[in-house]
Amino acid sequence: MFPKGTSVSSEARSFASNREKPAGAEAFVIGSFLHRNIFRFYRKFRSVQYPMREFSTREEAHGWILEVEAYQLPESAD
Repeated sequence: MFPKGTSVSSEARSFASNREKPAGAEAFVIGSFLHRNIFRFYRKFRSVQYPMREFSTREEAHGWILEVEAYQLPESAD
């Protein structure tokens, strides 16, 4: 979670998009209306193989990540 007025450098965006192990999901906590709209525009052009959503609170984002993790876990072969 980033404080209001925070920006992400092009180097950080490049690192995040080129990591070796892909993420299972990404949850973004976005407080302002303007940043939410910028994120939605950005998401349209970012090609990812996993779910990505924005939330108003950290608790909502964390709950969603836990749901996604539970859904993505392989069933045991017992």
